[in-house]
Amino acid sequence: MPGLGGVVVERDLVVPARDGVMLATDVYHPAGDGPFPVLLERTPYDKSAPSRSECAAAVAQPRSRAEVAVYFVRHGYAVVYQDCRGRYKSGGRFTKYLSEAQDGYDTLAWLMQQSRCHGRSVGRLSRAMWRLAMMFAALVFAGAAAAQAVGSGNPVNDRLLSLPPVEQAKTIGKNVGHGCVGTTAFPMGVVNTAKWKGIAYWSLRCKDGRSFAIQIAPNAEIFVVDCQTLKSNGKECFKKF
Repeated sequence: MPGLGGVVVERDLVVPARDGVMLATDVYHPAGDGPFPVLLERTPYDKSAPSRSECAAAVAQPRSRAEVAVYFVRHGYAVVYQDCRGRYKSGGRFTKYLSEAQDGYDTLAWLMQQSRCHGRSVGRLSRAMWRLAMMFAALVFAGAAAAQAVGSGNPVNDRLLSLPPVEQAKTIGKNVGHGCVGTTAFPMGVVNTAKWKGIAYWSLRCKDGRSFAIQIAPNAEIFVVDCQTLKSNGKECFKKF
């Protein structure tokens, strides 16, 4: 919807986390198609409330997040504010620090899918708890990027990592079968031992809510297990190792 002075504001968009929890998100961006570099803040303190950090000696009253966003949008950025899991308008249960890496990763992956957001150029607006939330996400996201850059020992896995997140999910879904239309794919890791060299593991969420764990060999052979089956055996999908 139109915002202030040519700034476009989209409030309470929902970003799906890998476990289906919806994360409430506000996006401010310039009018036009973009893409625009992104400034992201994930906060447990209400994405729509003024931040105490947005003040200065000459300006004692904290600026609203909207005012801060408008400033950066007028300098060519998209600004994204998100309530952390279990806080204010986001779903799920809040446990300090527990979900920040995964939720932050999923938010960055979502940003990369948005046509107006140049998701590969993401900065942070953060301090204290927000800085830690962003740091955890950045460490996980950087690990995936590093694996892509140096190669994982599995050419099929490397090709998947080179795709945008939405294409990863579609591609894996087509190969998994089971009537799965892939919506979210998550790289769990690659095993490189003498016995299991270059075996890549992914988790996949389908449009109908089902989830699968996928084992991908370097020769493109695929083994698929339903996540419910794994759970009954005390193991988890959507978890890096």
